[in-house]
Amino acid sequence: MGRKAVVGLDLVRFAAALSVALFHLSYWQWAAPDSTPGRLLGDGPVFAGALGSVSVGWVGVEIFFVISGFVIAYSANGVSPMRFAESRTLRLVPGGWVCALIAAGAIVATGVMALDDLAGPLARSLAFWPTGPWIDGVYWTLGVEIVFYALVFGILCLNQFARIEAVAVALGVVSALAWSAWLMTRHPVLHNLLAGRLGQLTLLSNGCQFALGLVFWRVMSKSWNWSRALLVLLCVVGSAIEVYSGELDHAERARQIPHVASAIGLWLVGVAAIWASFQFNATVSRAFGRLGGLVRTIGLATYPFYLLHDPIGAGGMAVGMRLGLPPTAALAVGLALAAAMSIGVATYLEPALRPMLAAIFRGISRRLPQGSRLLVATSTV
Repeated sequence: MGRKAVVGLDLVRFAAALSVALFHLSYWQWAAPDSTPGRLLGDGPVFAGALGSVSVGWVGVEIFFVISGFVIAYSANGVSPMRFAESRTLRLVPGGWVCALIAAGAIVATGVMALDDLAGPLARSLAFWPTGPWIDGVYWTLGVEIVFYALVFGILCLNQFARIEAVAVALGVVSALAWSAWLMTRHPVLHNLLAGRLGQLTLLSNGCQFALGLVFWRVMSKSWNWSRALLVLLCVVGSAIEVYSGELDHAERARQIPHVASAIGLWLVGVAAIWASFQFNATVSRAFGRLGGLVRTIGLATYPFYLLHDPIGAGGMAVGMRLGLPPTAALAVGLALAAAMSIGVATYLEPALRPMLAAIFRGISRRLPQGSRLLVATSTV
């Protein structure tokens, strides 16, 4: 499989981010008042129609992890460990820094928290610290992503990228078995392990999703066989159990009725959309034609949109309602403001920081032993 842009994947990525944003801004802000959007909006509007629809939008995060599994395998194949580390750092760090500072400014501007109170969460967010509290709850996913990156980096350092499928098997099987054990026993200790920070950072919680992305990449670069088909089935089922557990947890915290069928349905639609993006990439690319660049911009803006939708979106909603807008219009204003800010971050601010970080990596690379600089994964895929 050549290094050709998968246009549909950018659309799926943005749709997943939008589902998370709608979940937070139209449901979670009133269902969980102690959340970031809940604190920013205070007695925010209750969107009764959110129940059973966007109330399961948190599943977009699980869809992100599948995309990440595919993209990381796609980008790590045949590159040196340092080149992989550089590419991931240049993708993750500038946006994380800029968005954390913007979020802090937005939160202070609302008067909900003083800058002194935000100092600790802001420092953790800027440092990509694995445990919170962060400037916003969505930063929990970055620590999980970094652990997955570190795993792939280690494989590259050992020159064992050809064994990436074995890694997918290990991640998928262990995670799926752990969630299956919880489903059969409903043991609270096992649930707390899997749903807690330790389970997240050991990839027990979301290993099925990363493994699914890895095996999707393997299928696209090779072909289907029975073992890969079984692994896909195992990861989809294991992830469905994780989604089931997550929906129960969200509903319990919000004191609402869980909508398990909708949550699992959204998960399955997301997986199908990811697969269709690979399978029909040529058709989708032709359909968008010259708009492919715009789609790519939307894809690049998804990361800052995910990090900014709470503080900027909720802040925009609050301003809109103070100006007399009805809740739905205020929600649209908040989402539009977050999207515009995200495009600005992706188009101007992130690129401005990348040369500095790239120069740091070049300096580190020059100081490494010659053998380390030349170490390149020699997979046979």
